[in-house]
Amino acid sequence: MPDITNSLYAIIASGTITAVSLVGVFFAWKGFRKLFERNLPYFVSFSAGVFIMVVLSLTNEIRELGIEIPTTLALILFGALLIHTITKLFPGSHHHEDPDCEHEHSHINVRNMFIGDAIHSFADGLLLAPAFLINPLLGLSASIGVGFHEIVQELSEFFVYKKSHFSTKKAISWCIMSSATMIPGTILGLFVSNNNFLLAPLLGIASGSFLYIIATDLIPDSYHQAKTKSKYIIHIASALFGVILMWFIV
Repeated sequence: MPDITNSLYAIIASGTITAVSLVGVFFAWKGFRKLFERNLPYFVSFSAGVFIMVVLSLTNEIRELGIEIPTTLALILFGALLIHTITKLFPGSHHHEDPDCEHEHSHINVRNMFIGDAIHSFADGLLLAPAFLINPLLGLSASIGVGFHEIVQELSEFFVYKKSHFSTKKAISWCIMSSATMIPGTILGLFVSNNNFLLAPLLGIASGSFLYIIATDLIPDSYHQAKTKSKYIIHIASALFGVILMWFIV
């Protein structure tokens, strides 16, 4: 059986991530929309810095489990391809709404975004579990990375739903449903990780998934925002702050 204490930490972490991301949505709804929209780009850059350290930590743990470098790279590549496939099946599932964006979003795009985010949240929960079972600090670092990215994602989706003429109640409900899939994902991950043979593969897939998000989502979006607003220094500082923060944690 997996360690009960670490398993509990994993479930608490996934529940906390879900709750915190939805609290952000609630505050955005209550009149802080402009504040959140103005600072979302910096959260994205911060998330990129956090995820960089998370990927390095996960990769280091895989190596400490005795996995050879070629196998490690293959697992990371598989994780990246898995997330790429999900993204292609559900276009727009990672959508960071530009504060100046005025275009409408079709119901098909919104539905794809919802389904894709629900799958991503479930996968995040699934991949958090082995990190906690190996080392609570590793689980904490992964949770911080996932948490900040989830906050950005849910806020962005909330704005998209509103621009798609959803009622506030419906927009919040959809955010809750897509984000809450992280909890059953974590529970399933704990059961799967009961087999020690699967710990390293799951960590490799997690590392590849996070690396894919960094390379195709966070960094390009940060660069676009920095170029548009000519605020490169602030974005770089935000990313470095994420790296430094995780350096002290892990």
